Amino acid sequence: MLSLFLDNVAGGADTNLYKRFIDSRGPDAAFGAKGVNAFVDADLGNAVYVTFRDVPPAHMNDHDLAACAPRPWTSSPELPPTRTDRRSLRNSTSD
Repeated sequence: MLSLFLDNVAGGADTNLYKRFIDSRGPDAAFGAKGVNAFVDADLGNAVYVTFRDVPPAHMNDHDLAACAPRPWTSSPELPPTRTDRRSLRNSTSD
């Protein structure tokens, strides 16, 4: 099941990770990778790996890697507020 999920997330040009990191219109396309893949290891623990293909050596540094780190989900308009956000909203409306 996990393998099927990973194929849907990072298995081709119509997947979310491809659109984000590879497609020239994606927010992190400046990373320079030409492809993305994800797979699960069969060894104990079933580690999940996400690989980027053909990343230019100029982008293989801590600064560019940190720029691709996940952003907080709370900034996404599609997602509901997190528990912390609800608490801060409740406190701000009680004034």
